[in-house]
Amino acid sequence: MQTLLDQVVPVHYHLFYIRSSDDWGDDLGKGGQANGLCGAAYPGSLTFTTGIHTGRVPVRVELHDTEPPLDPMWEEVVEASYRPDTADVHLAEWDGPSHPLPMPVRNYRVRFCGVAFDFDEDNFDPDAGDEPVDSPERYLVQFWPAPPAADRVVRETSPGAASWHRTARESPPPKSRKAREEEARRRRAEAAERDERSRLEHEARYWCGRTPSSPGLLAIAPDAVAVARFDRDLLDEIDAATPDVQRAMARWAARHICGLTGLTGQDWVGEGLAALDAGTPPPAAFRDFNAAFARLFEVREEDVVHRATVTVSNWSDGERPRPRIDPRTSALGAVIAARETDPLLAAISTVRLAAQALPDEAQATIAAFRGAFDLP
Repeated sequence: MQTLLDQVVPVHYHLFYIRSSDDWGDDLGKGGQANGLCGAAYPGSLTFTTGIHTGRVPVRVELHDTEPPLDPMWEEVVEASYRPDTADVHLAEWDGPSHPLPMPVRNYRVRFCGVAFDFDEDNFDPDAGDEPVDSPERYLVQFWPAPPAADRVVRETSPGAASWHRTARESPPPKSRKAREEEARRRRAEAAERDERSRLEHEARYWCGRTPSSPGLLAIAPDAVAVARFDRDLLDEIDAATPDVQRAMARWAARHICGLTGLTGQDWVGEGLAALDAGTPPPAAFRDFNAAFARLFEVREEDVVHRATVTVSNWSDGERPRPRIDPRTSALGAVIAARETDPLLAAISTVRLAAQALPDEAQATIAAFRGAFDLP
C-alpha cells in the first residue's frame, strides 16, 4: 500500500476533486449514479462531496495492489470505477492548488469513505462572510486495480448522505465525452458563423451597402469608401474601366476641382495640369504636396507643418458643418494624386478629393464626371 496524500484539504461548496486532465464536464458527474458522494461519470475525473460546505477536512489517499478490507469506523462508503486520462493525476482544491498523486494509467476501483458527514453547520453561513471552520469530518480515498463496474453505495448512515444519493439517482446522466465534444464543436462552429456573419454585415455597412470583390478596391479601402459615400455604383464603374481610362478620369477630376476652386487661372497650376495631360514629369511646384502648398501660400517649403484637429459635433439641426480645410489644398492634392503609380488609386483619389473639396458641389461634380465618361 502507498499513501499518496495525507493532509488537511480546504473544501468549498462541499467539494474537492481528483483529476487527470482539463476535461471534467460541466457538472459534478453524479447524475444517474447510485451514489451521490463520488461523481465518476466523466472519464479521468472524480468529484467528491463532503458534508461541510466550507472548511478544512483531513483527506487521505491510498493506492493498493488489491481490494483493501473496509474498516467499520467509516460511516459513509461508496465505490465507483476510475481510469486516469493521463499520468498527471492530482487532487485539486476548489480554486486552489493541486496535489500530485503518482498513479499509473489503468483501470481502478475507487472507494470513498467518510465519517461525521452530518457535522452541524447551523452556526456557519458562508454567504454572510463567516470564516471557514474545522470539521470533525475525515475522508479516505482508496484505489486498487479492478475492471470497470457499476458504482454502488456500500454503507449509508446519515440523512445528508442519503439526500445526496437520492439527488444523484433522480438526476439525468451527464453527456458522454463524445457528445460533449460534438456539442463544443457545434458551438464553436455556430460562434464562428455568427462572427463571420457579423463581420460581413459590418464590412457591407462600411462599404455603403455592398462589399466589392475587387482586390484593387479592397487594397485602397479608405479612399474607395470615401467615394462610395457619394455614389456607391460609381466605385465599381471606375474599377471596371481600363487603366488608360482611369488615368483620364484622374486628369479630369484634378482639372475639374482646380477649375472650381479658381486655381486654373494661375500660371503655375496651369503648367502642372498641362504636364499631367502630356504625361511629362511635374514642374517643381508639383514635385510633392509640400512644394505645391508652399507655392500656393507663398511660404518656405521647410516651414510647412501638417496638423490635424478632430471635432465631434451633434448635427441635430440637420446641417453638416462647413469644412475648415481650404478647398484649394484639396485641389492641389488632386493634381498630386493623379500621378499615383496605380491608375485605379489615381482615379479614386482624385474623384474623392474633387467631391470632398466643395461639399455643396459634390453631386454636381459626380454628375459631371459621369457625363464626361458616358457612365450611366
